[in-house]
Amino acid sequence: MSLIPFPNIKPRNLGLLLFVARMLTYFGVVLIGIAVALIAATLFNYLFPPPPISGSTETYSVGLSGIKGGIFIIAAGFFVIVLSNIFAAIVSWESSLSSAGHNGT
Repeated sequence: MSLIPFPNIKPRNLGLLLFVARMLTYFGVVLIGIAVALIAATLFNYLFPPPPISGSTETYSVGLSGIKGGIFIIAAGFFVIVLSNIFAAIVSWESSLSSAGHNGT
């Protein structure tokens, strides 16, 4: 098992684009991990709120805006992964072209 994305693609001229696709895949996975941690922390804080500081009003002010942010970050992570797959498809298409006999048809 390899942790390198797109391990079977062998680029001829678009090695930099394949490198960018791999880095974007890692970045998308990290974004999704951060979003899951943000959602989990928000839910934990919502379910088990800290005790209020004594004062004139003792109200709990726990919002769920972290979940909205987490969902937005997950969507951005999926977008980055889709973009990296498009880049990898371009590199794969380029590597599948015949080198000497290709006349553009």
